[in-house]
Amino acid sequence: THFQETHNLHSSLVDDMEPLVQCENFSRLTRLLRVRALALKFVKLLKARRSGQTVSTLVDAKDITNAKHYWIKLTQRDLIKDSKFGKWKVQLGLYVDDDPILLPSGNHFTSLVVLDCHKCVMHNGVKDTLTAIRTRFWI
Repeated sequence: THFQETHNLHSSLVDDMEPLVQCENFSRLTRLLRVRALALKFVKLLKARRSGQTVSTLVDAKDITNAKHYWIKLTQRDLIKDSKFGKWKVQLGLYVDDDPILLPSGNHFTSLVVLDCHKCVMHNGVKDTLTAIRTRFWI
């Protein structure tokens, strides 16, 4: 299925491409996701060129979504190893690959997600920012 294919892609890329882009070097989520999407697109272009296929050079919404999934998986990698994760999963009704997504507090990617939600609600305050975040994430 598409989900399994995407999951396998992200699992392998989390290990393979981690040093290319450092999350801490970015102050905006949109820029981090765009740079990651461009890196993934570049790798796809190289693979396609080697096999003689053609691939679009434009970054589209699917590429941005794949980049976001990559950063979520990378951020959750250590969280899932935590002994408390099983307890949290049951208490909060969490799924690893579904909403709501658990993100660790104190992580730079998590901070970027919070700032992006704050911007999306037009700097309307803590209450609206938390409401927007909690539609997809638990921190």
